[in-house]
Amino acid sequence: MSRRRPPFVFHPLYRRRLAADPRLPTGRAGVLFDLAVAAGLVAPDQVRQPAPAPRAWLELVHHPAWVARALAGRLDARECRLLGWRPTPAWLDRVRLGVGGTVLAARLALEEGLAVHVAGGGHHAGPDGPGAFCLFNDVAVAAAVLRAEGLVRRVLILDLDVHQGDGTARIFARSPEVATVSLHARSNYPLRKAKSRLDVALDDHLPGPA
Repeated sequence: MSRRRPPFVFHPLYRRRLAADPRLPTGRAGVLFDLAVAAGLVAPDQVRQPAPAPRAWLELVHHPAWVARALAGRLDARECRLLGWRPTPAWLDRVRLGVGGTVLAARLALEEGLAVHVAGGGHHAGPDGPGAFCLFNDVAVAAAVLRAEGLVRRVLILDLDVHQGDGTARIFARSPEVATVSLHARSNYPLRKAKSRLDVALDDHLPGPA
């Protein structure tokens, strides 16, 4: 018996390159999707298209005043420096779409057992500001939406990025129902780490598997 393939959340706008800064590869989600299709890993009937996250979802984990200013594009010089660049209206729309995609993928994972979303990953965005190209924290929003709707009671967020998920850790620092776990490089960004429920800081130049 063949196993049903998991839903794959994707939107055509993920293909658009919205920043001239090479450190912000906004079109990489489209590249990953095309590679998955070419490899036969994704069929058309697996694809689910997200909608932009509404403001109410963002305010579940981010301070409402910050959300209002961010959506209006009114970031001050310090916030633009923390973010890494001055966002454009098109990029703001793309970020909201990515947050909506992560929420959709979380819903589908509950229904199907597994779902895939290649966009998102805003784990440096904290409760009241941005960080390192992350404006809103899509994983934190997804966890909060599912909890607010009574679909889940407890959530484990396992972050396996080379950078610590500092924004996620700060958002849920006082939420015992959401456990944050981060495996990251000890010497990499951010210089001042937040405190996750569990942090595993890895040294540079660790030997690979034998």
